[in-house]
Amino acid sequence: LSLNVTAPTTGSLKYYYSRSRLSLNSTSITGVSASGGVATVTGGGTVNGLAGCTFTAAVTDSPDKMGITIVPGGYCTTSYIAPVSAVIGNYTVVGK
Repeated sequence: LSLNVTAPTTGSLKYYYSRSRLSLNSTSITGVSASGGVATVTGGGTVNGLAGCTFTAAVTDSPDKMGITIVPGGYCTTSYIAPVSAVIGNYTVVGK
């Protein structure tokens, strides 16, 4: 996971889950909000090479947890939900 939420218009989110071989790459962040220690990031991106997916990601920094929901759209047919759980592996938040 790599997340940059300095400003929504220039932000990005990259998410890769090896078990399901799912890769999300987004440079189209449409919203960022925070409440109760949880940042919610919304936007559009490319999943496994197919553009048009929208997503909502919930990220907590302490302890490190993340959940993501990907919704099909455009050429993207992937539907994916990962509940908020502990992050294992690489986790980078830029521009906190």
